[in-house]
Amino acid sequence: GAEKDSSPGQVTPQTLQAWFDYIDYEYKAASKKKKYQQKRELQKVKILYERAISACFLSEVLWKKYLKFIEKDLRDSELLLSTYTRSTRNCPWSVDLWISQIRTLESLDQTQWQACLTKAIDCTSLPVQGIVLVQLEWCDFFRRKYGIGESLLLTEEEQDVAAKAAPLRQAFNILNEYLQKVPEETAVAHDLYFKTYAYWADLEMRCFGDREESRIQWEALISKNLQDARAWRAYIAQEKVFGTVEDTRKVYKRAVNALNPTNWELPRICEEWVRFERECGDLESLKDASEKTDLRVTQAQQAQQKENEKLYQQQAEQYAAAAAAAAANTKAKPARGDEKNPADPNTMETSKPQGTKRKRGEGEDVDLKKRQRHAKDDVTKEKWYIKRSQQNTDHNKVAFVVNLSFQTTDEEISKLFSPFGTIVEVRHIRDGKGKSKGYAYIEFEDAKSVDDAVAKLHGTTLHDRPLNVSRSAPPKNKRDKKAAKRALEQPEYCVVFLKQLPKLDGELSTCQPRMEELIRKRFSACGEIKAVRLTLDKKGKLKNFGYVEFYKPDAVKKAIKLSGSQLDEANPFKRPILVLKSAPPKKETINKKKILNPLSKAVKRRKGKSAAIALVPRMVGKQKVRSLSKSQGMDTEEDGDANGTAKAASSGGMSNSDFRAMLLAKKK
Repeated sequence: GAEKDSSPGQVTPQTLQAWFDYIDYEYKAASKKKKYQQKRELQKVKILYERAISACFLSEVLWKKYLKFIEKDLRDSELLLSTYTRSTRNCPWSVDLWISQIRTLESLDQTQWQACLTKAIDCTSLPVQGIVLVQLEWCDFFRRKYGIGESLLLTEEEQDVAAKAAPLRQAFNILNEYLQKVPEETAVAHDLYFKTYAYWADLEMRCFGDREESRIQWEALISKNLQDARAWRAYIAQEKVFGTVEDTRKVYKRAVNALNPTNWELPRICEEWVRFERECGDLESLKDASEKTDLRVTQAQQAQQKENEKLYQQQAEQYAAAAAAAAANTKAKPARGDEKNPADPNTMETSKPQGTKRKRGEGEDVDLKKRQRHAKDDVTKEKWYIKRSQQNTDHNKVAFVVNLSFQTTDEEISKLFSPFGTIVEVRHIRDGKGKSKGYAYIEFEDAKSVDDAVAKLHGTTLHDRPLNVSRSAPPKNKRDKKAAKRALEQPEYCVVFLKQLPKLDGELSTCQPRMEELIRKRFSACGEIKAVRLTLDKKGKLKNFGYVEFYKPDAVKKAIKLSGSQLDEANPFKRPILVLKSAPPKKETINKKKILNPLSKAVKRRKGKSAAIALVPRMVGKQKVRSLSKSQGMDTEEDGDANGTAKAASSGGMSNSDFRAMLLAKKK
């Protein structure tokens, strides 16, 4: 039976999905109606939403979908505002609903937005990180209200800038107080530090022109999370635009020293610092930057190598544990003669009366026979599982590496690809003797790891051999390969079909050479002509179609472009010619039944009788007619043909003259 709902307003996923399916069905039906009918049909959908909300009023997803329907289709502002109030009253823990309500009030120029903001902040059901996001929306409101960020305020007077900056700074100070109450792990997980301090610092520098206040916010952000490479990059970008070269160099030094060697952004920031010194600094600063960045990059490479070794060791332990578990679950094959102990009374066959036949499988261990029949060695099982895994593999998650050295081991391949993601399986292709074939497949958990591996390992060397790394392609069908091979072996049919050829006056001996000459002259520009074939009717006159055969297939494409033109442009005819690509002739299929049984047509089957073969020679029928006519005293008419033989009946053995003679004899 169906699961019961635990409490009012809270339903099971199956019930909620049933409501969604019902609403979507009615909405699609309403969208297909005409415009003057859609309004009435959309009211039905609205009633359905209200019925669903009365049963599932604690569903945040349902409220969002209903609000989107009102805003997009009904376009009723009063209904939209009242529905937002109901949604936040029933789902006060939803940050998205509160923020959407505040933005809707702002877009409709309503004054209740501040009361709504206060109500959201005072809500006890809203988590702390949710309160920070709602307060951040308040800062967005002030910025949009005073037009801050759309254009620079540095050109205005200081009093105007201070008047506009004061309420926004007050909002950010309140936001900072709420942010201090959020646990550090939660704030980092929801990226609250970067959203708050980077936003604040950018406005202080770009709009208000207060460099010191902007640096204070950047320092606050960096102190919260030193390993955030985005913060370091944004800070450096601001110093490049609004600061000096020395200020930018100081931030670069701090970033390179603060980031851990395991941070994958460290080599990139080192590279940017060297480029900055080459473009803006002097020779001494360039040497200093190169030395420091080289040291940090070396440390990053060593740390990455240690992590790869640790990861490889963990994977090896997991594989060993899995192999041990599989070996423990595998039951050993029983030795010969151990299947049944004749001394054991439990295994002895029960005595049966004499003359009764034992049924198949009776008195035998059927499970034991199945285990013996399906038992395979470890190598066969391993190959079977590899084939099975290749069939169910998503090829977007598989990397393909070629040009491996024959001495390369599976451990080296796994160690090479492990920095780019978690490896599911390494399939090193080998021959029947276990030797490497020089290529392998590496399956990752996600497709992004494959892209990173291809971008960074393609062209690198392993055992002094350059590697060719690419994304694995799905296996091709063998039938497609055979068809492509046949297409390559068979030459292309380079023949065009000409239609609506003009009729030429005169005899065939003069018309045919003239027609061929016109055709060759017209199509010689397309390519070298192999042959021109014209057809004749029963009277020996030219038909209005023919064929032109070329040596190359490119000439066929050029010839088809001449379709609709005149055969002789100097002396045009009534109708233009039509040029089509001729299809190759169909091969005659051989009927094997006729070859194996040539007498199949001669066999006549009758109901209730055996088959009779009608292979009576014609001369036998003639002899029967002659004997019958002589016995009745009738003279046969002999119509001498070219061979001087008499005509005989084919089916009955008597001709018309024989019947006439027979009737005349009866009358006498």
